[in-house]
Amino acid sequence: MADDTVLAAELTELEHAWWRALRDREWDAARRFMRPDFSITTAGWIDAPIGADAWLDTLAGRYQLDAFDYDEVAVRRYGDVAVVQCRSRQNGSLIDTGESWSETFRYTDVWVRDDAAGWQIAIRHAGLRR
Repeated sequence: MADDTVLAAELTELEHAWWRALRDREWDAARRFMRPDFSITTAGWIDAPIGADAWLDTLAGRYQLDAFDYDEVAVRRYGDVAVVQCRSRQNGSLIDTGESWSETFRYTDVWVRDDAAGWQIAIRHAGLRR
């Protein structure tokens, strides 16, 4: 149980650090959290899996993230793979119009650990919470 608590804290901090880099538009720093084969799908604006670079380019051109939080974090470990399920409230603005947005998302993230890179995110699925 103690190992589960430590892992949950570690991955929660990695999730926060990753999103701080995204919020601060530090794309190279954000990319380092993602495996080379990273992919993301969403229930909203991404209807088919895309890779890290395409997703970051889309974020850079479309959204400004101002604030985020995470809660209801649940972590399950399977050897060198961990699955994180959580809820995130976010707000920001659209780059082209300046229009404000605020959403609550549910994420399922798959993190993979290797000796060289440590924990990196491999897959994210995002859904809007309605």
